[in-house]
Amino acid sequence: MDNQNPIPQPTPYQTQPQPYPQNNAGYEDTTPLSIGSYLIMMIVSVIPIVGFIMLFVWGFGNSNLNKKNWARAQLILLAISTVLFFIFGAALIASIANMMGPTY
Repeated sequence: MDNQNPIPQPTPYQTQPQPYPQNNAGYEDTTPLSIGSYLIMMIVSVIPIVGFIMLFVWGFGNSNLNKKNWARAQLILLAISTVLFFIFGAALIASIANMMGPTY
């Protein structure tokens, strides 16, 4: 029978060279951070108000992808620890108030 479908021949894979972005649009810096960079970020992040602001700047600004991920992870840990602080603090205050007995 001659009505069999012929096997399609693959077309050769051709690519055009992609031009490098001129103004770094769409390019993220993923170079590894040095130990000194991590130490400076940790030291700055423990300064009470400045550290909190810098975590937002590093986490949501135009910085290195590794620095961005580290800052976002620190913000998540900060949020979790704040919630746990209030939960355990309320439980501690309630238990102390219970030990004091009723006040009449």
